[in-house]
Parts: sequence; C-alpha cells; structure tokens
Amino acid sequence: MANILDYLDWRGDLTLAASPFNEVDALLLAELSFIEFEGIVPPPELGRGLRLRDAAHSYFARRKNHSGDMGALVPGDIPAMLRAMAESRRFGDMPVNAFEERIDEALEQQFAAVTLDLGDGTVYVSFRGTDDTLVGWKENLNMSFLAEVPAQERAVRYLERIARQYPDRFLRVGGHSKGGNLALYAAAACRPEVRQLISRVISFDGPGVCAEIRDTEGYREIESRVASYIPE
Repeated sequence: MANILDYLDWRGDLTLAASPFNEVDALLLAELSFIEFEGIVPPPELGRGLRLRDAAHSYFARRKNHSGDMGALVPGDIPAMLRAMAESRRFGDMPVNAFEERIDEALEQQFAAVTLDLGDGTVYVSFRGTDDTLVGWKENLNMSFLAEVPAQERAVRYLERIARQYPDRFLRVGGHSKGGNLALYAAAACRPEVRQLISRVISFDGPGVCAEIRDTEGYREIESRVASYIPE
C-alpha cells in the first residue's frame, strides 16, 4: 500500500501553484511537528523563519552521529520524510517558523508546534502528537477525564501568537493523534477574531473534544471547517 513517502516520490516535483494544497500535504506537515527543530527554527514572534531545505540541512548536520531512532511512538521514517520534503520542489522552499516545545513534569505537559508558510495566503499550524516522554503519556491519560489539560491551553496561546505574527494570512490548523485534538481544541477556544482567520482544521486520528467544548459557541462556529480522518 502506498504511503506518504510514495506521495513525495510521485508529487514532490509539483509546486502548490501547479497542484493546490491537499489533505495529504496536511498529513505531511502534521508529521513534521515531530522533528526537533529547537535551536534551528526560531520561536514564535522572534524571527521570519528559514526555508525547509535549510532547516533540514541543519537538522541532519546536528544528527550526524545519531542512531536515527525516533522512539517507540514516533514513526521511524519521519527523518526520511523530512529529507524527501526538503529535496522536493513542493516543500523545499517553504518557510518554516515558530517552533515551540515545552516539557513540564510539574504541570504534566507535553507540547510542541511549528508553523509553515504555504505561499498561498495561508500558514499551516502543526501541533505535535504524543511523543515518547512519560509526561506525554501522563497527559494523554489526563485527557480522558479532565476538561482541559495544559497542552490544550498552550495550543490556544500558540495559535493566537501565530495570528499576531501573520496578520495577513489565513490559518490552516492540524495535527496527528493528540496533535489533532490540540488543533481542534485551539480552534474552538481561541479568541473570536482568530477563529475568523481559520480556513481549515484537520485532525488525523485525533481524539475529539469533551462535551463542555462541543457545547461552546466557538466549537459550533468552526465545526463546518473541521475534517477528521480515522484509519480503518
């Protein structure tokens, strides 16, 4: 069965101008948030970012003597995906910006996100799913019975910061697994003026939000712009 690496082989030579952004592109960018861009990509509101091919070059240079293992939870082919994206016409020149990562044992918070400028008047805000940290596992469990967990609160703040950083762009918001939940929660709970800028929310195999959020005006406002993909 074909996968996202095959997609890059088949379609990576087509720019977004030739073939508009689609849901497979959204999945690729959702997985990109698992890359450790700390020290390579500037944090929110503190820089204009750099091309994905340049960020990838720095990332692989830093990992020269690394085993390449991404951990038990994170797909091991993500570095290969990054390399293929960086070498492609479709993604290589795409500016990547606003990387943020927070691991807080006291708060039981695991959060990371990165933003890419698609060059079509939109930016894609990518929220990371659960990683291999114990904190990440604990926060996942907390999501099953708490109305809000710290990563969700931080996702709202991150999305609002991106809206300030890119006032002339519409927002696509997405993530895989827990990242999909963060995308949905942030879109529903952010300020109304930020919600108006959201063109699409895409969750890949992400858990939904609790009833308290589904009953809010914010959730009802963005519900028609949400796409959720669940594997068979």
